[in-house]
Amino acid sequence: MEAARGISRETYTYGVPEGIDLVPGHRVTVPFGRRSTYGFVVSLSTEEPDVDTKPIEAAGADPLLLPHQVALARLVADHYWVPLIECIRAMLPPRVRGTGSTGSEASTRQRRHTRLLELATGPAPAAHHVELTAEQQGALEVIASNPVTLLHGVIASGKTEIYLAAAERALADGLRVLLLVPEISLTPQLVQRVRARLNAPIAVLQTQLTELERAQQWWRTRRGEAQVVLGTPRTSRIGLRATKPAGSPGASRRSPGRAW
Repeated sequence: MEAARGISRETYTYGVPEGIDLVPGHRVTVPFGRRSTYGFVVSLSTEEPDVDTKPIEAAGADPLLLPHQVALARLVADHYWVPLIECIRAMLPPRVRGTGSTGSEASTRQRRHTRLLELATGPAPAAHHVELTAEQQGALEVIASNPVTLLHGVIASGKTEIYLAAAERALADGLRVLLLVPEISLTPQLVQRVRARLNAPIAVLQTQLTELERAQQWWRTRRGEAQVVLGTPRTSRIGLRATKPAGSPGASRRSPGRAW
């Protein structure tokens, strides 16, 4: 419950009026004290509660969180002893979880990063066929047979081609792909390279997007419109995750951060 954020770890029980279909993960508007606030459905029950309940006022058309995300939020809340709403908020962009504004006009830096979105959704440039070396092919086979693999190599040693080849395999298997790079490496050239090689719809995530742009990219990913997510460390449950080691320049974080 947003109104109780930072105050209590409790969850609250509300009645579900006829005509409202809910599943865990739905964002709802509910009465709380003398005002209305929003919260998220984390469980449902058919048993009559021991106390009187107020009815839910409204609900979103689609759940914002999937079942495994609700379970993860509970796990994190219990492990770190924090309110469940804080963990749920961390999984959603501000414009999705609440009613926040996009703010003032985008800065020059923001407009430059918005160009990445145009490159990600426009026509894919023609890709040149790349033949992997024997060493790269061997690394690719190791990745294919091991769910967690550390690929070590100096800069410009050909690791990116291995990542892209692994991504091609994941897409061919009907999976989605998350490619994580340091913020400084997320350039228009990289977006074009990935688009050309994978020939799949891409969602781009990075810190300079406006709240509206971030929400749009989130929805493209949530609805399955983007098969590849390219960005800085933003996690999701998908088929292949390729990320640089923590020791790489620009790849480390000292603060917990958020999912979006």
